[in-house]
Amino acid sequence: MYGILNEENKFILLDTDREKIRVTALMLSKEESYVDEIEDENGNIIQSEKKTRYIPMFTEETVDDAIQEFSEEDIITVEGNFYLKGYAPEPSAESIIAKDEEYLKSTDWYAIRFADTGEEIPTDIKKARQEARDEISRLRGGD
Repeated sequence: MYGILNEENKFILLDTDREKIRVTALMLSKEESYVDEIEDENGNIIQSEKKTRYIPMFTEETVDDAIQEFSEEDIITVEGNFYLKGYAPEPSAESIIAKDEEYLKSTDWYAIRFADTGEEIPTDIKKARQEARDEISRLRGGD
């Protein structure tokens, strides 16, 4: 796995294909604001206009140094963004609740099967579902 990190150690590019990252990185630019001023013959500003320009983030000379190789274990996902392990921000309460609710939805069939047939819910599933409900309750302030 290859990637390029920004200052917050968040991946701005991540792919298994090094050349694809290289080509994409060369197309990346960042927005920069500047003020374009026109002066009269006495040096007084008679017109001022805020403008935007886009400057390349990487050049042919800098792109290869920016690309690093990582193992899958080096990378963590938080709220849809990829980070280098150890630099990821704490996930928000909303994203944790959403993950827990998704888990509960994906395992609801166990509870339905139990209600319909009496077949027990596996202990590990039952425990994980309760932990998810407890965490949701705690994060919503119900605990």
